[in-house]
Amino acid sequence: KYLHQVNGNKPEQEWPIYCIKLAPYAPEQNPIEAVWLQVKNFLRKVWHLLKTFKITKYLFELFLGYFVLHSSHLTMYGIFS
Repeated sequence: KYLHQVNGNKPEQEWPIYCIKLAPYAPEQNPIEAVWLQVKNFLRKVWHLLKTFKITKYLFELFLGYFVLHSSHLTMYGIFS
């Protein structure tokens, strides 16, 4: 209902907002889970630098700032393919 209010009667290729339905209870299909996995793996590799929460937060944000998700799961969702 909300998408119709925002997108109006525009053709789908002109929609400013899309709704991507993720499979419930299927983390292996959710691209957000792939992001979290890669962030956690990065932090595990640099664990010796994580002396304070401030440093951990900084490295977390730094990683996400340069992060590019390469996941085969993204092709499941039309907008990413």
